[in-house]
Amino acid sequence: MLSEKGARVEESLLVLIDFQERLFPSVDERYRKRILDSVPKLAKAAKILGIPVIHTEQYPKGLGKTIPDIAKHLDTKPIEKSSFSCFGSEKFRDAVVESTARYLIIAGIETHICVNQTVFDSMDMGYTPILVEDATGSRRTSDHEIAVRKMENNGVLVESSEMLIYEWLESAGNRNFKRILELVKENEKD
Repeated sequence: MLSEKGARVEESLLVLIDFQERLFPSVDERYRKRILDSVPKLAKAAKILGIPVIHTEQYPKGLGKTIPDIAKHLDTKPIEKSSFSCFGSEKFRDAVVESTARYLIIAGIETHICVNQTVFDSMDMGYTPILVEDATGSRRTSDHEIAVRKMENNGVLVESSEMLIYEWLESAGNRNFKRILELVKENEKD
């Protein structure tokens, strides 16, 4: 069960799904803007707080590598996959098991395909997925909205990136509070 404060740092794993060069431009523009704001913040916050990160690439030969705006914030090599669910990859499953995480913090594209299937497989595997809604997107708004609604209706926790980051932080007394506050305020408009 998730604590009232949210996912704990020591029990979290950030999973970034398929933010790739040939796939990303087809995502609805509204989602692309939010993703380019949210995902780097999540990756930077994870690094500051010592949360492990896994990122995947769906058939990179055809869909390209992770986009530079996100890749530059990642220290790990991508896990290549051909299945829509990340759990279809043995390397992904092994990395998740090795992390000892209870909570899989999930962001990616497309919400209604790879993200959706990964979320439900994570539940089947005994993990608690947390969907970071402003760090996900699809080509069509309706597909994204239907997928988020389906996940919520099935007990998946849906949060914003800032909400999640502050849950990780827990208090202004956290030794990383000032660094996280600066990170959260990056790119804010007045």
